[in-house]
Amino acid sequence: MTDPIRALETSPRLAILFLALSCLLVVTLVTPAVAQDERTLKQFFEGKMVTVKIDMPATQQGIDLHPEYSPSIDFDHYSSRIKNYGTAIRNGDQVIITKIKLKGDHIEFQLGGGGFGTFGDSMATASVTSQYIPKSNKQSQLETELMVTTDPVRRARIEAEIADEKDRRRREQQSANATSQIAKQQQEARVQEQRKGGGSRFNVHYHDHVPAALKTPAGLMRALSQWLEFPPDIFGPDSPDAPEADADPTPPPSTAFDENNSGGFLPIHKGMTEDDVIDVLGRPAERSESDAAGMKIVNATFKQPGITVEAQFVEGLLVKFTITNG
Repeated sequence: MTDPIRALETSPRLAILFLALSCLLVVTLVTPAVAQDERTLKQFFEGKMVTVKIDMPATQQGIDLHPEYSPSIDFDHYSSRIKNYGTAIRNGDQVIITKIKLKGDHIEFQLGGGGFGTFGDSMATASVTSQYIPKSNKQSQLETELMVTTDPVRRARIEAEIADEKDRRRREQQSANATSQIAKQQQEARVQEQRKGGGSRFNVHYHDHVPAALKTPAGLMRALSQWLEFPPDIFGPDSPDAPEADADPTPPPSTAFDENNSGGFLPIHKGMTEDDVIDVLGRPAERSESDAAGMKIVNATFKQPGITVEAQFVEGLLVKFTITNG
């Protein structure tokens, strides 16, 4: 009886066949799981309305999120897309979730159509070129005649006619260029309008693969909670915006728990103005300002007895903070 392992070692063709069958088996086992995860997300999200907390670029490139990093948005890329393509969805707008796609290392969270620039939009951006006005047959004939004509009077007459033809051609070319420019401007206006109505998307990226916890509705909502509002009456109790269940002890409604266990509770929460936070924590020990996509971003460090609070404000509102000992 032939040893199958030895047979593989001695037959390259059999080894390749065995490897191909192994890969096919892996794909067969993995694909249904991915499809099931995507189906769960699609059934939960698609067709529901969310409220956007950030201006979104009018392109299918959307906004790239990297929840594993802080900040999760590369504001240089974000600013560039806003400047190049304009805004499709504005901060505070309500918009429908139109499609969820689960891919190897990221999730596409499409809003209002997913953004202009997909395959179906390619005709709208076709290049507009100006009509080229060629030399007329009459001018070519006159130039040929001029080369063999020696009579000065006749040459002068031919040169005048050639000049007239060149001037006519120049005027026609200018008219063609103007018509092309108008057509280009009209096309750009149409494209811009289509961009505004084409929606946008979040691309939620991870280093290697999407973690299992993020393939669930609750996990994906948490990853997007800083930039989208999920109304609890639509998304249920797992919504990050749902009121927390009563616990004992119960903190005051406006109190944020110190997640680093460095001192209990602090009376600050996301959404507070910078002035309100200063009223609670006092003047910051350090403060810096920057600008991203026309939005004012402030990073401030507050010192309290035994703790340090690092806070970030966008357009004057507290969007995140961390508390550490010391």
